[in-house]
Amino acid sequence: MSCVICRELGSDANHEVFIFIGWLSPPWLAIQRDIARRALDHGHKVTFVEMTQFSHPPVSVDFLSALKRTRDAIQERCAILSLGSPILLPISRSPESRWVSESISSELLTKYRGAYTKLLKPLVLIEKRWLENLVSQLQQKLTSIPTNQNSVWIYPNGRFSCQRTVLEYAKKNNIKNLCYEKNRNLGKYFLRNYGVHDRHSMNRDFAKYLDFMPEEVSSEVTEWLQERDRPQSRTNEYSKRFSRTKDLDLRTRENDTRFKVVFFTSSKDELEALGPSWKTFDWQDQYQAFETIMNLLPKENYRFFLRVHPNLKNKSYLDKVRELGRIKSISNQGLQIFGPYSTINSYDLAQAADLVVISRSTIGIETLARGKPVVSTAASYYDAVETLLQFKSPRDIALVDSLAGTYINAFSAKKWIEFNIMRDVSLTSEVHHFRPKIWESLASLSKPGALIYFLNDFLHRTIELLPQFSANILLRKMPFSKHR
Repeated sequence: MSCVICRELGSDANHEVFIFIGWLSPPWLAIQRDIARRALDHGHKVTFVEMTQFSHPPVSVDFLSALKRTRDAIQERCAILSLGSPILLPISRSPESRWVSESISSELLTKYRGAYTKLLKPLVLIEKRWLENLVSQLQQKLTSIPTNQNSVWIYPNGRFSCQRTVLEYAKKNNIKNLCYEKNRNLGKYFLRNYGVHDRHSMNRDFAKYLDFMPEEVSSEVTEWLQERDRPQSRTNEYSKRFSRTKDLDLRTRENDTRFKVVFFTSSKDELEALGPSWKTFDWQDQYQAFETIMNLLPKENYRFFLRVHPNLKNKSYLDKVRELGRIKSISNQGLQIFGPYSTINSYDLAQAADLVVISRSTIGIETLARGKPVVSTAASYYDAVETLLQFKSPRDIALVDSLAGTYINAFSAKKWIEFNIMRDVSLTSEVHHFRPKIWESLASLSKPGALIYFLNDFLHRTIELLPQFSANILLRKMPFSKHR
């Protein structure tokens, strides 16, 4: 096994590696064990840093027992350092900084799934204050970790506040750091010297990849695309509801020669809380951009379809109501809408389209890789793909109009997919399942962080129960059409 840590750091020195543990699940444990095993096999010293009670949500079982079993699996060659549990009182606020606000906002978006009603505001405020308290306490805890010039901190994901705290502390104190993240590429995981949500660094990495890689495209790209396209795909959680519609025909009549434009909404709103790098376009929301394109393209030449992202059904009641309102307010009278509960295969829709318009959906890069033209209305991970047209203002409509029905060279998009596959580290550790003891779970649930989180979660779900039920009824009525 190659030493990915040395490769990322550009140094062959013997490092003291600290692997920060925030989540408990078999896939995460497999990644953590794989990183540790690779580091140990190349002479590095390894310590697992347990910070699960600072995570969101706090782990509801005793993580130390799981870590000990993970350590046993690699012959007890690493140490375990627990950062313990936060104290409930006094609640001290973290220092005011942009990254604290960004990470907490993104974290709350993930839990409350967007906008929330007035009844939920007190719960959100309590949780926000608690997260600020966690950041402040975690910063103090990190000072107790012994470090030197060869120390390396390896943190998960980097979006949530506890993970971001580790990253920012490491940067402030000139500690080398790497980010790891589980991946939908089967049997692989992300491990780089930049965060998994750092789109600028990812695009620079992709540019370097193009300079040194051969012009042939790996067969793994075709295999990945086929797996994504398959109903019940293991790499696409939303495909479970998709049906297979061969040779889908979107024409209203046999002699209908209008270009078919399919708009795909996005659900990655948490990324917009990560700072200005994800807010490069000036649209109020994705629907304003979509409606602008619909209104500017000549009606006699185009027919429009909207595929609502399946993840809308998991969002907050208020988000569902607002998004339904935005969809219904679109002024184009020829729009056909496929809702989040629709079983129509999104890939069949993209294949039948003459032009695909996305916000930042993954289906954009997959459609480009199949030679179809794609227009993006928001910042995305694959901005560096040269054939992706970015629609930033109404002035770009002529370029959009010229794309419909054309064949796009798929090479750049396929190379981007290849870059993601080749960049990631192959998992050599098996997924390790375990059953925590009952008393371990009960003991962990009694800790302050768990009590605050799960009480808030119970109240949140109770308050949203009836509104969510009514909103889901409305969502299930999709697809609906606005006929000319």
